[in-house]
Amino acid sequence: RLLIAQYTLQAAYHNAIDAGKTVMALLEFPLPSEHDAGEIDDEITEIQRILDQTKRATLLHAPALTQPTKIAAMQILETLLTPAWNIDPLLHRLIIAQMMRISLKDGHCPASATAYALYGVFVGSPYHDHAAANVWGALALKVSDLLQSPMHKAKTSCIVAAQILPLVRYIKESHRLEHDAYQIAMSAGEVHLAGVALTYRLAHLWHEGANLEQFLQHIAEFSAFTASTRDRYAAAVMTACQLIAHNLRGLTPDCQTFQTDTVSEEAFLQQCRDDRHTFAICAYYIMKARVLCLYGLFQEAQAALGRMKHLRQSMDGFLLCADAALAEAFCVIAKTADAPAEAR
Repeated sequence: RLLIAQYTLQAAYHNAIDAGKTVMALLEFPLPSEHDAGEIDDEITEIQRILDQTKRATLLHAPALTQPTKIAAMQILETLLTPAWNIDPLLHRLIIAQMMRISLKDGHCPASATAYALYGVFVGSPYHDHAAANVWGALALKVSDLLQSPMHKAKTSCIVAAQILPLVRYIKESHRLEHDAYQIAMSAGEVHLAGVALTYRLAHLWHEGANLEQFLQHIAEFSAFTASTRDRYAAAVMTACQLIAHNLRGLTPDCQTFQTDTVSEEAFLQQCRDDRHTFAICAYYIMKARVLCLYGLFQEAQAALGRMKHLRQSMDGFLLCADAALAEAFCVIAKTADAPAEAR
């Protein structure tokens, strides 16, 4: 686990996944070397078969997972979630499915809370079953409480706040969970999770249409925290928001320039690519597209969206996907405005 975590912190995600696959093979839970969407559907079918034989209301009171090999497998799988999310979304979903099957068949462990929350994201976003997503998110929070795992309570609070609750509630209702996640993470010494909670807070302020001065103030405060913790992931998201806010405030030479006094768009994106910060790249291009639409620069907005299209699978459940869809709709309307009637 420490080796996988070390590779993950270094953004050496392929190495992390290779190490995880080696360990999982030793534990007799091999991860496939190749996988496709059909395997995901098979896993979902199997999970549904297990659920059909189990009352979901009784899952909270399922027995504890006691088999050492399966506990170890759950811990390794959980550690692999971040590298898989960054470079292999299909593997990420397969890992969630494996964690679900172990939890449903053999009992809870702290990592089960993570599995339930992410399964909620999965059924809520690609499968559009928002009510089921909400149920799984609530179960994840309760399991983390039941097993008295502060780290998992912080982690599941982040997931539910950012990827589940906005599907069924007003966005402002996510702030309580973000705050809880931050406080719990800090108390548990999980500064990376605290940074993640702050990035989600910032994203939600963007969606709420926060006053730009307030938005920039939050960026400054949160950036100071991420600098003190040397959290490159959270810092990348803060920088993305800063580039956008500076443009909107008219602090750049023109409306098509996105930069601050200390960082250019090119330098920011290159650093994100080097560190494989998928979320920061996607968030930046989506927010940039929305801003360009405000200026009536629809071709440029379409180009911005096209640059992160291959990364979209990593954005399941995030409201930024809705932002991207809205920007795409604006671009299509603009493109058809001057087209002949039959082409429209």
